[in-house]
Amino acid sequence: MDDSRCVSSPVVPVARVESRGDHRRIAEAIASSSVDGSIGSAMFAEFASLVDAASRPPDFTEHSVRFGASIEPLRITHYFDRRSDEIESVLATSARLLTLVRTLEFDAPDSLRRLLDASIPNPQRVEQTVLGIDARAERSLSRLKLYFVFSEPNGEAYEHVRDALGVGRIAGLDPAQVRLLGVDVSPDGRVELKAYLRLDSRRIRQTVRVLGAAAALVSSSREIVLAQGHGHSARRQLHLHATGEARFRSWLESRRRDAPGVGAMLAHVDAVNARLDTLRLAPWIIGLPYEDGRLDTTAGNVYFHPMPKAI
Repeated sequence: MDDSRCVSSPVVPVARVESRGDHRRIAEAIASSSVDGSIGSAMFAEFASLVDAASRPPDFTEHSVRFGASIEPLRITHYFDRRSDEIESVLATSARLLTLVRTLEFDAPDSLRRLLDASIPNPQRVEQTVLGIDARAERSLSRLKLYFVFSEPNGEAYEHVRDALGVGRIAGLDPAQVRLLGVDVSPDGRVELKAYLRLDSRRIRQTVRVLGAAAALVSSSREIVLAQGHGHSARRQLHLHATGEARFRSWLESRRRDAPGVGAMLAHVDAVNARLDTLRLAPWIIGLPYEDGRLDTTAGNVYFHPMPKAI
């Protein structure tokens, strides 16, 4: 692949080859490759239908798969670029999340309603707003997602969202470094805040003391982003962004034996790609759980971006 096709950005997708309408084809291919008749399948289909019916289609669509002992493949994320004359589009995306919450019969706590009814500080710094779903066979594990991608750090927005949701500060987290904010909503109304910060080489050495099987992956990453959970879960992941998709695919292939879910995930994505005519999904970001200076390579999330199929 010619990497000149990619757009380098701190924490957002690198592949921008998608055209309008591709979000529908990607969603249909994911659903067709993941049919199990479960509650998750129905929820995923309804989410896709609601996004498709909206007046403005997404500018970019990402498919992610959670892997471990098994896989969770009914996950899709839609990115909406903020146009220069659309400051209000930030509020519009927030309003769309409330529509999804109501339609999919998720509980919405007052804290979430207060957040979505208010304007986020420095809206001109919002480069993209993001809507997504992680649909599970066990409904209680499903999540709706609203994310804000900033063109430059936005500590004021982080403090505003954190305060609105009533979650505490994380020791050592510098709000002035936050480049992306995520809000995950569970069916029972639980809300989790996630903050994403780019790590420089010094911070990486301080953060990850034991690379293990992730050493080759880290060395082939163009940048590394820390995802820090707040609220009921304080999970942390390192998101590794590829310099080229081939190296990440090769690393995943090498993990088939030690991480059983990886083989199932790759088979799933191959099935999705077989249903797409002009696009294919390629691994551009790998998220690995991080704890006590170690990366866990037996579980994580892989984020697949649409790329053109070879003619």
